[in-house]
Amino acid sequence: MKNKHILFLSHSELLTLDSIFAEKACQYFGYKSIVMVHGYEEYQKAEKLGFHKVVDISLSNEKIKISENKRDEIVKLMNKIDIEFGKGSIYEDILIDRKLNTRFSMDWILSYLLSVHQKVNEILNEFDIAFAVGEVNYASYRLARKILKINGIQYFMYMGTPFFKDRFFVDSSFHLKWKPFLRNLEITKEIPRKVRYQLEEIILQHQKGIEPSYTKIGREKGWDADETIIKKLKRGAVKRNIQYWKLQLLNNGKNKGLPFSSLKREMFLFGILARRLRQIYRKIVFKFLIAPPDLSKNYFVYFLHHTPEYTVDTLGGPYRDQIYLITKISERLPLNYVLYVKEHVGMVGLRDIKEYRAISRLPNVKLITNEIRSFDIIKKAKIVFTISGTPALEANMNDIPAIMFSNFFTSQISGILQCTNLFELSEKINTCLSSEINNRFSYENKLQTLYAIYRTSSKGALHGMTRNWKNNENIKILKKGFIEQIKQLKKDA
Repeated sequence: MKNKHILFLSHSELLTLDSIFAEKACQYFGYKSIVMVHGYEEYQKAEKLGFHKVVDISLSNEKIKISENKRDEIVKLMNKIDIEFGKGSIYEDILIDRKLNTRFSMDWILSYLLSVHQKVNEILNEFDIAFAVGEVNYASYRLARKILKINGIQYFMYMGTPFFKDRFFVDSSFHLKWKPFLRNLEITKEIPRKVRYQLEEIILQHQKGIEPSYTKIGREKGWDADETIIKKLKRGAVKRNIQYWKLQLLNNGKNKGLPFSSLKREMFLFGILARRLRQIYRKIVFKFLIAPPDLSKNYFVYFLHHTPEYTVDTLGGPYRDQIYLITKISERLPLNYVLYVKEHVGMVGLRDIKEYRAISRLPNVKLITNEIRSFDIIKKAKIVFTISGTPALEANMNDIPAIMFSNFFTSQISGILQCTNLFELSEKINTCLSSEINNRFSYENKLQTLYAIYRTSSKGALHGMTRNWKNNENIKILKKGFIEQIKQLKKDA
């Protein structure tokens, strides 16, 4: 009989966290671990971290040319794998990635995905996979996830809980509806007094507009958009170019484990300067297009998501094109209402200015400054729109109706309306503006929602990423949390 395995789809940042999960899964439940990684450096790191089997899915060849017939054959194969997921077919996923990552040719991408398809199927033929955990944004991992789905294998990812800085859960990125949360929400239980005080404090903070230090604003100050050129050089160019020349000498000029030539160019000083100048230019244009909001008006607000990201590319489905979605919302605005669009703090300088200009040209739509806090603009909004973000929950805490364009678990909460069909959007807006929506907000409902999140999640801090994964005390807590979460996964499998 084959041993049960967990398949991890990982990258350099997640490997440490995955190895902790893998260790506990093996120790307590007998699951062995297989990890898929990109490249020679990640392969070495994964081996040191003790995974049972490491599979490198990178493709070394810089230039690949395939015939038209072969191209059509691969596209047909990819489209057969399409399921109820994402904007459309795998081929559309490739086109999205192509826009984001122009360093690779279409032939290279198609050949690469064919290679990933073969490697994932080889793993499934050789090993008994209980479930998979890991990354969701890479095209290669979106493909792997779809193959797993076809074979009836559940796929999960780590998520930090909304409103709790030191708790996490493991979410099914296919079903999108967090089953354990929904079960806890349905079962009315008496909230222990100690926990109740904590939950009441969270509600009070949000109603007073006190933004906790662990929210995204605090976490994202060190993001790429705000990083100095000197820090970029220390973090990327110098280190990776030394690694490149070291590998070049060790491999006698062969390609194995070496970065692509276009990637090497990006790591040199002129590449970093060029990106920095583009960011500065985008920030300048952004400042010209934004304006402070008039909070005395009747307004709705849409919060742009960071992209590419799980919350949009995966959960967004047909609405991951945010400009399209904002356009459709603007077409359904009632008379004398305006739609404010607020940029994600981590995307200023990174988003294409064409998108800002497209938003600015829409009637009754205004791109607003990031200097106003999300709390302040939510508190006076008539409706908050989001694909799958926490602004919907923040609105709920302040008795403001929200409309979500995904099946994410918070769309099941009273006061948050789910819209996955734009033909129903006008009706949902009218419901939010009617007096009947007020009946959906109650203090006890808010407490029950927070308690359901609390009960379903486990202790352990994921926010802060590598910093928290190197904290020995936090790792001890995470290990216990992983055992709880694996038990839950086994129950739901």
